Amino acid sequence: MEMCTYIDAQLHEAAIKGKLNPFKVYQGHQLETLLTPNENTILHIYLTSQTKRSTLSRTRFIKEVLAICPSLLWKVNVDGNTLLHIAARYGLADVAEELIQWAPKASAGDEILDLESGGEEPREREMVAVRRMLRMTNKYKETALHEAARNKGSLDVVKAILGHEDGEFTYSANDGGKTPLYLAAENGSAKTVLELLSNPNSKSLAYGGPRGKTALHAAAINSKTSPGMIDKLLDKWSSLTRETDEKGWTPLHYAVYKGYTSMVEKLLEKDESSAYISDKDWKRTPLHIAACRGLHHQVDKIISRCPNCCELLDIRGWNVLHYAVISQSDKLLRTLLKHSSLVYLLYGKDIKGNMPVHLYKAYHPLTVPFDLQLFTLFHQIKLGFDKPNLFFHWGELYSQVPGYSSSEKSEYLEWMNSTGTGPLGEIENEEEKRRENWIIELEKEKDSLGGINTYSNYNFCRSIHNTWRIYK
Repeated sequence: MEMCTYIDAQLHEAAIKGKLNPFKVYQGHQLETLLTPNENTILHIYLTSQTKRSTLSRTRFIKEVLAICPSLLWKVNVDGNTLLHIAARYGLADVAEELIQWAPKASAGDEILDLESGGEEPREREMVAVRRMLRMTNKYKETALHEAARNKGSLDVVKAILGHEDGEFTYSANDGGKTPLYLAAENGSAKTVLELLSNPNSKSLAYGGPRGKTALHAAAINSKTSPGMIDKLLDKWSSLTRETDEKGWTPLHYAVYKGYTSMVEKLLEKDESSAYISDKDWKRTPLHIAACRGLHHQVDKIISRCPNCCELLDIRGWNVLHYAVISQSDKLLRTLLKHSSLVYLLYGKDIKGNMPVHLYKAYHPLTVPFDLQLFTLFHQIKLGFDKPNLFFHWGELYSQVPGYSSSEKSEYLEWMNSTGTGPLGEIENEEEKRRENWIIELEKEKDSLGGINTYSNYNFCRSIHNTWRIYK
């Protein structure tokens, strides 16, 4: 039989409430023996209880316990989290400052940090102790700064940590490949990003993220990113707009995919050249991505600033008009056909010899949709019947394309619907899985409430809302 450690209920309650008296019978290192199954000490319990306390009362219990057993400062739980990790997670800046002040006085295991002996100056030895605590990593290779950077409410903890750091020290990535700066950008913590970028003690700041992404990728993916965050990141590293992840996607690729118009405008304003970067697998540019998604605003923004982007082809030989066709957005198609300078796109052939209109006929085998016919007529009247426009050319090309057999049509559609193995395909697959999971959870909720007749039930409506909130 295997028995785990635990703290009895009365002592556990005393730790939550910060009552010292029950613990006075434990002398020195005896307090270290009071551990939960997850190896949390009484101070871990105290800090994670989230009981409302004044700043003074919150730090008083910590001082009193550490005065009895200073070595508790260095104790970690089963996840490797120190007390400073916990303080950073919950934005307890006053606690973080208190813990930092205790570092030079606390013991490290059995070794007492004697500030009055040794060859170094006392102040230097104090900083060694403090920085040792600041740089302790948990099982996920995260320091307290990683925890603080992730939490929008921990700005003051970030300041407290950096206030005692060496400006030349670089905080590396956690085991997920994320640096503190990446975590802050990923979570839209603009103030934390600005602090990390401007603090004099973070000169050697790393901006990396998982799979080759940078903090700018993280910012571009987040809808809550402020323009100021982008400005500050690019003021420090102007080349971030052109850095690609392992699949070759730039921050602009991601901003376009997400449909964040203001982000697209900001990135183009900072560096138009990023619009001409193709990904590794399919040679897709941000313009291809925007067209594939049917995002006419993003397409317009890119073309207006970078008209030569329209000449770029992907690995299949598709231009932006091919992608507009597979988006099945006639609104986007009309947007492109309004540009008379893009007439050459109509005649661009892919590696199978297909012009965009060939792909279009696979979706619309019988006739050009009525709204496009009206647009053709409207522009003929507007320009004069002696001045053919792109709508006219489109209609003419369409009428010349022969019909497809069912097998040919199936082949076309299968090829057109393939998003490939790059980021676009991965994102599409992830979103499809999320939709499938949402439907599964929805069915579970329906069954739990008695079947289809409960659709009018208020609780079922609430369950739909809560389930979708998880998966959207």
